[in-house]
Amino acid sequence: MKKLFQGRLWHDRDFLLLWTGESISLIGSRVTLLALPTVAILQLHQSAFQVGLLVALGWAPFLVLSSLTGVWADRHRRRPMMVAANAGRVVLIAAVPILAALGVLSMWHLYVIALLSGILTVLFQVSFQAYLPSLLGRENFVEGNARMQLSQSVAQVFGGPIAGLLIGLLGAARAMFTDALSFLVAVFTVVLIRRPEEQPNAGMAARGVSGVLHELGEGFATVWRTLVLRNLSIVASLGNLTLSMGNAVLFVYLYRDLHLSPASVGIAIGLGGVGFIGGAILSQRLNEVIGVGRTILIAMLLLAASFLILPIASLGAALAILALSQFLAGLQSAPANVGVATLLQSFTPNRLMGRVMGVGLNVVWGANTIGGLLGGILAQALGNAWALAVFGLVPLVAILFLLGPILSYRREEAEAPTGGRRVSQT
Repeated sequence: MKKLFQGRLWHDRDFLLLWTGESISLIGSRVTLLALPTVAILQLHQSAFQVGLLVALGWAPFLVLSSLTGVWADRHRRRPMMVAANAGRVVLIAAVPILAALGVLSMWHLYVIALLSGILTVLFQVSFQAYLPSLLGRENFVEGNARMQLSQSVAQVFGGPIAGLLIGLLGAARAMFTDALSFLVAVFTVVLIRRPEEQPNAGMAARGVSGVLHELGEGFATVWRTLVLRNLSIVASLGNLTLSMGNAVLFVYLYRDLHLSPASVGIAIGLGGVGFIGGAILSQRLNEVIGVGRTILIAMLLLAASFLILPIASLGAALAILALSQFLAGLQSAPANVGVATLLQSFTPNRLMGRVMGVGLNVVWGANTIGGLLGGILAQALGNAWALAVFGLVPLVAILFLLGPILSYRREEAEAPTGGRRVSQT
């Protein structure tokens, strides 16, 4: 815990501004995550299919636009893109309670708002991930990523209860004003950053639209030909594939096979929140002391264990085993994410940062998209318990891709002012 309140970044005004704004907006986004489908269900009386379509429209831009957005982020300054994306989300999110107050809100409004918000979220995430390394400096990658992961974990654990309280007090539509306000705070914190941003690659912009495919191909080629980036993308994708397959099957297993009550499931999953916070607190220390590669390896082992123990719950002590499973899954999350982000930042030249991050979002969210479908197919063929056990084998396969340069990575490599490490290419 003491490590959290030490480090160079506590004295870095610009990082503290960015971190504060992002932390507040992450909490705000949890409100919309709950409030938007609540408006569709309770106020507009929509079906499960229509609500599912609403959620899908919010995620679709990650699959379609993230790589192209990476090209844009490498052509232009990233900080103005972050400001524009957050400002746009202020308007879109605030439109829901305004339209509801006027009595004209329809499902088509929500579809359009979800899609446009998703596009702006892609724009922000790609530009943010590309901008963060230049703000941190290589010597602060682990510390900065750990701070960001702590905010993610806090939002994940406490954002839901806060959202539920606000929706109960204000109503689902009006509660979304708080998310709009959180994005407005994020706009001002980014605007107040003083550190000048590096000029974009002028040659890229000069090629115009005709160069987009070439630049996009360069981003994919960089990820594919650079051994660390390629293997890291595979590891992250397999980790997300495991979680998304599990999400498709876990609750069916808990309710229908184990006959647990919703209250019991809620309590057990709440212990996963303890794991999230614990992992966030330990993430910086682990990555610095035992190394980034070894931290990711341990995280994959914990993720595998969290699924492999679930079938045992059918033999007894179901609630305790579920709680342990959720704790292990939560514990591995932040250390793994810090390690992955640190390696991506360390081995990617700044001029390619936007495209590499965009390709990464394509790959990661692509795994999320197919995971639910694949999980359902395996559960249908094998049964829920055996399917969960199979899911637990996937992170063990991911460990094979950690062998070599990822496991041998040393922190001092991140501190070399090289603008991106030169690594083996195959």
